[in-house]
This record gives sequence, structure tokens and C-alpha cells, in this order.
Amino acid sequence: MTSEVPEAPEAPCLCAGQGSIQAKIRPGVWIPCIRSLHMYEEQWKVSANPVVCSKDVLQAISKLRTRSLRGNVFTVAYVEEKTERSKLEILVFSRMRYVFVIKLDFVNEEFAGCTARVRAFSSGAFPSWFPLSFLFSSLFFFVPFYDLGKNALWINILRSQMTIPIEITEKGRKC
Repeated sequence: MTSEVPEAPEAPCLCAGQGSIQAKIRPGVWIPCIRSLHMYEEQWKVSANPVVCSKDVLQAISKLRTRSLRGNVFTVAYVEEKTERSKLEILVFSRMRYVFVIKLDFVNEEFAGCTARVRAFSSGAFPSWFPLSFLFSSLFFFVPFYDLGKNALWINILRSQMTIPIEITEKGRKC
């Protein structure tokens, strides 16, 4: 008898399509002081170069994709790897199919390793299953909403799956 971990679900087609549009236009972060309610940021110090760090993040995402996370889905949206700087963008579809974006920016340091700026934010007020959610999120971009700590949770889940040692130098919400 084998105990296999159930495969993580994929975001349905409507959710994936509308969610990726909403993640690109990002109406949830258009107003600076309102966005701090649903944005979380960390600064990391990592003892590896940016390319190794981005490979480790991709490996962590592949681990997360094979685990059942109670209906939450992690998807890689964008990767740019260079020796001096690597950028990654990850979409997270929550169980209710709200769309969250995690942006990672690894910058090479002069002496050793690199620093990372990691930001997670809610892309809009409407879930991606809602018809024309990206349009309604854009129309109601000025309405404040709170993430209930989800963005900090997504970064914590991602960091827990990474194999490279990470030192957190700053964390919190910023206006």
C-alpha cells in the first residue's frame, strides 16, 4: 500500500485566463496607501548568485505543484535569469480563486551572494471565477480590502520549500 500525495488541482480555464489578465493589469496596487492593506514585502540575504536562487525558486514551485495545498495553486508566470539579476513572478490562485502575485527580484552583491526583494500582493478585489473579474477589479480599484495575512503566508510557504539558506533582513507592509 503506497501513500501518494494527491496531485494539486489546476486552476480552471476561466480562472486561469481571467486571473492572468488581472495579474498583468494589477488594479489592486494602483493606489499607494490602499495597496499596503494587501501587500507584504520581505528583503532576503542569500549566499548564492541570482541564477542559482531563481532555479531554487522554480524547484520549490515544482514541489508545491505536486502537493495538495487545500485547493491553492502556484503557477510560474515570468522568469528572467541573468548573472547580475534574476526576476520571477508567481501567480497564486487561492482556494476561492483570488489571484495573488509574488514578485522576486534577486540582485547580485559585490562580495558574496545576493539580495532579494520579495513582494506578494493581491491583484484585485474580485475572484477570478467571477465573470469579467479583471474589469470589475479595475472599475473598483479604489475600494480598500484586506488580505487577512495571505500574502505573508504565500511568501512563507515558498520560502519553506526553498533549499538555499535565507536570512530575512526586513519584512512587513509598506505604503
